Amino acid sequence: MDFRDLFRHLAARPTMFLPDLRYNTYVAFVEGCNSATEGVLLEGFGDWVHARILGVQTSFHWSAVVASPYLSHRLDESWQHSPKVDEFDAAASAELLAQLDAFLADRST
Repeated sequence: MDFRDLFRHLAARPTMFLPDLRYNTYVAFVEGCNSATEGVLLEGFGDWVHARILGVQTSFHWSAVVASPYLSHRLDESWQHSPKVDEFDAAASAELLAQLDAFLADRST
């Protein structure tokens, strides 16, 4: 299966693949694809994302690293019900798909 192509289709028409547009739903979809390949799809992705986004290795899951530039510094109960959540979900999801495309392109060369 060509996962770069699948993720491009996901970016173009997310509601064909996902029940909602939350970042965590995108992450679950990607993890499901990874599970279907027995971990081959995302092998090395965590280290790659850490180096590319943070410049250092941490213990954070790749999904937290990808989303980190878009997280509000003041996460509290009021944040969950604000328009910032939709902005975060859209930006972090787009970033995830961009990072996956770059990773898969880099790995195929």
